[in-house]
Amino acid sequence: PRIARSLFVWTVAIAAAGAWWMLRAASVETTERGEPVPIFAGADAVDVDAISTIRLARRDGGTYVFERRDGRWAQTEPFVVDLDDFSMRQFATGLAALARIRGVDDLAQAKTLGFEPPAATLTLESAGTDAPRQWTIDFGKRGVAGRVFVRHAQAVDVVDATLFERAVEMDPKEWRSRTLFPETFATPIRLRWVLADGTVEVVRQGERWQLVSPLKARADADRLSELLTAIGRARSDGFLQDQPKELGPFGLDRPAATLIVDARPESTTDAPPLSRSLLIGAPLGVGTSDRYAMIEGIPSVVRVSSGTQTLLFPRPESLIDPVASGTKPADIKRVEIRGKVGTIELVRSLDQWTAAIVLDGAAGAAVPANANKVNALLQLLCVTRATEMALGGFPKELEVATVLFFGFDGKPLDVVRIARDPKTEKWGLENGDGAMRIHPPTIVVPIGAADFGV
Repeated sequence: PRIARSLFVWTVAIAAAGAWWMLRAASVETTERGEPVPIFAGADAVDVDAISTIRLARRDGGTYVFERRDGRWAQTEPFVVDLDDFSMRQFATGLAALARIRGVDDLAQAKTLGFEPPAATLTLESAGTDAPRQWTIDFGKRGVAGRVFVRHAQAVDVVDATLFERAVEMDPKEWRSRTLFPETFATPIRLRWVLADGTVEVVRQGERWQLVSPLKARADADRLSELLTAIGRARSDGFLQDQPKELGPFGLDRPAATLIVDARPESTTDAPPLSRSLLIGAPLGVGTSDRYAMIEGIPSVVRVSSGTQTLLFPRPESLIDPVASGTKPADIKRVEIRGKVGTIELVRSLDQWTAAIVLDGAAGAAVPANANKVNALLQLLCVTRATEMALGGFPKELEVATVLFFGFDGKPLDVVRIARDPKTEKWGLENGDGAMRIHPPTIVVPIGAADFGV
């Protein structure tokens, strides 16, 4: 009997506890069996690809507006900054996949669930041929087992915390693009480097690049190709401070260097060029060559590594074509080699060359020339890349010859001056641009009469 009474008491207690728990659950939550159901479904489903604006207001006072322009995302409030497209898409896909685990019936508990005010309010808007649409959701507090409360259209649900972590807890800097020059600058037409000792500028002329400052010279096509690739891939190494009150502490009030990229818009050739400037400021501190930097017009200080600086700010002489002449050997009909004692005239006839000495304007008898020597000269002046480059005037006192090229129409094509340093025995080739292409003393430079058999 005593055991029976104990069992009866325990049974009644357990039944009462179960009834209380069921009543409590019924008053707060309605559990839906089966798989979680998307909150936005059917006609109300989120059109991920059509999202054009994202608005996020956080309880801490931070309000952000993100807009997609010409296929790329940018933050427009509280200030303009480039965004990572994948991060923005995560907002849309996250809201589209947001699924109800269970519903909350007692909406009077909004304050205790963290909705007065919400931890954050997320709004997505679409734009397109159809009428604009909007999806809004409020985030409450975290629950148990990694779940959170959300409110939408007067309903409160328990959902997975994935979107909550992005919208409420993630640092907004993580959504930004670290790319210094985005895809819209994939077709540059001009590059300018503003440095402490002057400005370096190259411009695109058709498919070629021309150095126009500090001197006019052919640009090295291979070097420019590498540089454009580096510009397209260049990234900052982190965001340090937004909207600084003063730029002086970062050395950005008077930048140590500036790279300005002008690009042709992809959409139309009639639109004005795009322009973007990267400002390089002071070093971050002792023991590092990394520097403060920022994109002009974007009030966010970033960190740029020394390696990125080296790629984006090359030595001016490295931009110059290291080949002495831009003429193709196949386009040359006649060559004049003007030395101190006379002129050697080389004339092409199919695959053969003749050579003659010209003195006082009168040409001597032409004889078959050593074709190997002629080809070696053309190879050196029109094909071979110099091992060193130097800027400055041509050393007239060291000049040993001037070589002129003429085309098949008889018109002049190019001129190359040749100098040799008696101390180092190095050769210098200059194309009238003030840039010396320097070659080692071991190379053969056929410029004498005996070289060609006359």
